[in-house]
Amino acid sequence: MNDTGTSAESRNRWKPVLRDGVTYCSPGCGGGCTWEQYQAALRGAEELAESLGDGWRPKVWENLGWFYKAESEDGTMSVHPPTHGGKSYTAFFERSKTPDIQMARGNWSANGPTPQAAINAVLVIARDEIATIQHAIASFERTTGL
Repeated sequence: MNDTGTSAESRNRWKPVLRDGVTYCSPGCGGGCTWEQYQAALRGAEELAESLGDGWRPKVWENLGWFYKAESEDGTMSVHPPTHGGKSYTAFFERSKTPDIQMARGNWSANGPTPQAAINAVLVIARDEIATIQHAIASFERTTGL
């Protein structure tokens, strides 16, 4: 039987547990994540969200290590710090996080040397796509008379 993640046992496999005073990792992860890494991710998330100002919240998660991001309050934009020795921040922008809007939630992403530069870059990409779509609609309407 496949584990769909809905049972209490399955949920507990993905709940971090402090063991031996050092390891803070979900039993299902197996990455050997540490309490120190978790605390560093919490601090990093808070600092990143604070650096972006009002309307941002910190988010921390575990995936073979502890990771973090800052997410806009509406959930449409997230900013991730440099990882694996990188130097760029990455911003992801989604069309909608509203559950009642039935549309594809395609992402745009862009990098930048600072969180704000990454945000600015991803907004340029999204606005360019909107302009392209508007141009295509106008062309269609003009040529078909609809």
